[in-house]
Amino acid sequence: MKGEKTERNSKSPTGQVVQYVNSKWSQGFSLKQMGSDLHIHPSDIERIFRREKGTTVKHYIDEIRMQKLLYLLPNDRLLGYEIGTLLGFESDQTFSLWVKRKFQMSFRDLRTQRLLLDGNS
Repeated sequence: MKGEKTERNSKSPTGQVVQYVNSKWSQGFSLKQMGSDLHIHPSDIERIFRREKGTTVKHYIDEIRMQKLLYLLPNDRLLGYEIGTLLGFESDQTFSLWVKRKFQMSFRDLRTQRLLLDGNS
């Protein structure tokens, strides 16, 4: 009984890695920092994460950010840099470059297109 309770409370390295990424994705962290926090080697983190989620940590975070961005776009009370901050970007320039790379258009064009699509639904 006692060992069973301890086993339930202890987390596997896989669970620790996934939980860490899910809880800190918007705060910005390096694999080195994550490894230090979890006491797992950074290369093991990538291997564990890829095995569990089928993608890299960076791509997983980008997917979360894209989903959150598309959710926040219709809220015209939020300015671009505010959305970028909510998504964990340290500067509006980094956010703008990320949007351009992921969506092949500027933030303004993306928002306009999204509002037009939402208006036609």
